[in-house]
Amino acid sequence: MEIERKYLISSNLSAETFGGNLQCYDIEQYYVRLGDIEERYRKKANKFFHTIKKRTDNSLKREEIESECSYLDFETNKQNIIGNLIKKQRYIYVWKNYNLEIDIYKGPLMKNKKWRKTYENKNKSKSRLIARDGICGNRIDHECTVH
Repeated sequence: MEIERKYLISSNLSAETFGGNLQCYDIEQYYVRLGDIEERYRKKANKFFHTIKKRTDNSLKREEIESECSYLDFETNKQNIIGNLIKKQRYIYVWKNYNLEIDIYKGPLMKNKKWRKTYENKNKSKSRLIARDGICGNRIDHECTVH
């Protein structure tokens, strides 16, 4: 079970905001099904993944099943793409057992910088956690979680 909140953040964040302690990798992904069940293919660090996400009764929780797939599966399924191919850089900062992720989009989405926080079975909002401990303070523009 995954609980995920998404926020748009201001562009003045840097590695120094996080003490320079960030991991970074490129992601290329696309969707072949959207709705109550989403199906996605992703290339991350020269590995390929197929993911199915199912909505639950709680709009912030989703069941997620991810498995590694082949390069051939990734390329073949591009013919079924819905929307555009998504390219982004993901920066990961580990904070108190939480993965805080910053996605910087490339191409048509390049103006978006989105902050994600993924956690399991927690009942706290990200903005409260971040503001309380001063990681990003007032740099969060607004929440953009899709319910």
